[in-house]
Amino acid sequence: MSEKQKERRSGMILVVLLVFSALFLTAIPANAAIFEVTNSSELVEALGKAQNGDQMYLEAGNYSSITVSKSGIKIIGKSADKVIFDNDGDNIELKAEGCVLQDVTVINSPKGVEIEADNCEIRGCVFEGLTHSTGIYVKGNNLLFENNVVTNATGKFFAVYGLWNGGTYKNNLFINNDCAALSLYINSENNIVSNNNFINNKHGLHLWGPGAGNRIYLNNFIGNTDDVKETEVSSTVYWTSDEQISYMHDENQFSSYLGNYWDDYDCGDNDNNGILDSPYELSSSLGVDQQPLLLEFENYIVQNGSFVDLLPVDFQTSSSLTAQQPNIVKVTIKNAGDLSSGYCKVLLLDENNVIDSQILSSIEPGNTSVVAYTLLPTEGYHSLTVRVDSENVVNESNENNNEISKTVAVDSVSIDENWHQFHKDVQHTGFYPGQAPSTSEILWISDSIDAVHDSSPVVADGKVFVNTGIGNPDDPTGGGEESQIVALDMYTGEFAGSYGPGSTFYGSWASPCFYEGNVSCARPDSVIGGNMIVNGKVYVGDFDGYHYHCYYESNGTEIWSFPVEGKAMSTPAYSDGRVYLTSLTSSGYNSGGYVYCIDAETSEEIWRISTRDDATGTPSIYNDIIYATTYNWDGDGEIYAIDKNDGTIIWQNDIMRTNSCPAVAYGNVYVSGGCFGWSKIQTYCFNAITGELVWETPDGWAGIGGWTNSPVVADGKVYIGYPDDAYGYKGTFCLDAFTGKTIWKYQGGGSAPAISDGILYTIGIDGKVYAFGNLTDVILPVANFESNVTYGQAPLTVAFVDTSINATSWKWDFESDGVLDSTDQNPQYTYTVPGVYAVTLNVSNAIGSDIETKVEYITVGEWNPWNDPDSDSGAIITNSELQHAIYCWQTGEHAPYTDEIIINARMQALVYYWLEQADMPNGVE
Repeated sequence: MSEKQKERRSGMILVVLLVFSALFLTAIPANAAIFEVTNSSELVEALGKAQNGDQMYLEAGNYSSITVSKSGIKIIGKSADKVIFDNDGDNIELKAEGCVLQDVTVINSPKGVEIEADNCEIRGCVFEGLTHSTGIYVKGNNLLFENNVVTNATGKFFAVYGLWNGGTYKNNLFINNDCAALSLYINSENNIVSNNNFINNKHGLHLWGPGAGNRIYLNNFIGNTDDVKETEVSSTVYWTSDEQISYMHDENQFSSYLGNYWDDYDCGDNDNNGILDSPYELSSSLGVDQQPLLLEFENYIVQNGSFVDLLPVDFQTSSSLTAQQPNIVKVTIKNAGDLSSGYCKVLLLDENNVIDSQILSSIEPGNTSVVAYTLLPTEGYHSLTVRVDSENVVNESNENNNEISKTVAVDSVSIDENWHQFHKDVQHTGFYPGQAPSTSEILWISDSIDAVHDSSPVVADGKVFVNTGIGNPDDPTGGGEESQIVALDMYTGEFAGSYGPGSTFYGSWASPCFYEGNVSCARPDSVIGGNMIVNGKVYVGDFDGYHYHCYYESNGTEIWSFPVEGKAMSTPAYSDGRVYLTSLTSSGYNSGGYVYCIDAETSEEIWRISTRDDATGTPSIYNDIIYATTYNWDGDGEIYAIDKNDGTIIWQNDIMRTNSCPAVAYGNVYVSGGCFGWSKIQTYCFNAITGELVWETPDGWAGIGGWTNSPVVADGKVYIGYPDDAYGYKGTFCLDAFTGKTIWKYQGGGSAPAISDGILYTIGIDGKVYAFGNLTDVILPVANFESNVTYGQAPLTVAFVDTSINATSWKWDFESDGVLDSTDQNPQYTYTVPGVYAVTLNVSNAIGSDIETKVEYITVGEWNPWNDPDSDSGAIITNSELQHAIYCWQTGEHAPYTDEIIINARMQALVYYWLEQADMPNGVE
């Protein structure tokens, strides 16, 4: 080798090593989740939670060997020099199709990685000191093995054991391996080996009986004991490119087929085109490299890219965000350079305080990517800033254009207390903003009215509306004449009327819906899901008719019907002009499902996503996020948090199988699952934004919650039942919403509750409705009072009697002069000065207060208005006095001497005592 060639080689090796330190990345599916992990235990946990196509982003640190068994999983390290898999004698295993291992270093491992599935990728990794006789194990078709370093392998045969077909081995550095760096083994065909450096290995390549179609070109073979070793090679091997390549040599442009660089071969280049004048002969069985290169292959590659420039170009938020509810903001980031960007972190800051970070996947030159954040902001104005590449891991041409800022207004929204639809409202939030029972005190229990076990009441106009009837889960004939909506007085539980047909088709537990004075339940063929009514339109599914329908509420005229993949079983949810639906696929149970978003007016589909398990539960909406659950007949179901605008999955977690509609409050989401007799049962609280588990009840065969039970949240508490069967509940639990600790429990009720006026309503398996609460605690007081007398001669002592409703404190003003005279419930007061007095009572309880004022209520004076001695010292009412009193009463003329106005009460007393000819005491009996 010439000195010139040696100089070029050493420089080339340095360039290659630098190139390998760059990140080469793959596209991430739109709905893929990114798990950011910092250690092995977090990685194992994330792999357990991950779904197909999800990505693990590994922060700097040491990790242990893993097995990846879900397809499309990507294991991405921060960089190969910072993320070390110390396998301690074990290997990384990729057992599912389409998995990726990228930007990590693997040490203390026999094989490094075992690839046992098709379409996997190994990119940007370093494998140091492999000890197994065959090294990296490739038993999958279409492997991409790119930009890796394989060094110091000590196995007997190979560092990389290429068994199967269609592999691409490109841009790798194989160096200092005490064996063959790469083997194409028996019948392995249609592989491409290009742009690699085989340096100082025992053998560069070992071709051991490979099949047809293997092509090897643009590689450097330098300093190997044997560049190529052969064993039983009978198929043709191609040693040049399959198409002409344009390249520059000595400042001249050429186009030709290109072979490989062999450091032990130099026969001259008389035509000065960079290709040696004579072919390089390997062996009679291996064939000939017809186009051997004069220089290392890097000299023939035109570098198309030179820089990266990441800049945020669009900050997308609503005109006003909602306080204390999830809000999604998005930032569009562009790569204005001509190189792929690589991975980096993007921060969201509020007044320079970091509130969230996201991993930005690689952006190709000229392309853009959208990063989304979910916020739970406080009320007021917030100055938000997005900072791209916050750790400066990307070498950019311009480091001063990585930020974008926006000031946003955050407003509070009032939440009404109406509980008119299933799980409260059209978003099915399951959250009541007022007071709720703190004890298990029963207000009333209804008679057995055959209330459908798993259904939920609604409350309106002073009544509780309940779906009643006896359905059979195995019989579609339910829902006939015996099924009806029954109303009960919300304060007493007394029967208050029937309001049309209910829903028990196939044992359905649809819930009533109240809208503008009318009550309905579901279609006759609906199962589980019932009516949702908004803007004068009814939205409802038809079960195995595979459609959701929209009708005018006023006349039942159908507006549209929307076909879904499989059974339409949920109660639709509504937000901002869109309707959200679920279904399980038409291929049968346990075959997956879908969540849909459609236009409420036209039924035009806006987006849909698929779910792993049957999507049969009713979704709930928490501002910008929709939460949906799934049922798995053979194992765990799931809860999904989904961007309601575009269907992006924000997070998802395994939970017990369920149809539960989640409740949302306090920045959390509450859900239960598990089928009595078939699985354990559990209730969960997750962070609504991140999906992190806040608390969970103990899982057990007799646990709290259930697959048909939708929890309700109010007043810092969660209300949930515990089951008695696969259908129906025998008890009610009240849990602390922030810790999950039990506050109280009661043997009775338990179905998905409803709350109104602070009273909790729930249905038990006995067909009764249970109302928890205390009227004093939940109803505003109504002030009223009476007295033993209302007129009399001074001094007049009056005994007042409180007749208020739900009052717990009293303030009396006996002369309506603004002076507090008594706080007793039933006080006495003595009037010493003649006159006509108004009396005011102000009562209150924990909910509020009320005032009652009675004007001209007490009359105090001389009982003989005329002061006539002929009337027995004023003790007897004479005929003339009565006639004069009637005259004054009719005309309004003032009585003599006292100037008194004769009011009705005074006139009645005068008539009474005139008739009785009784003595008039100092006070009226």
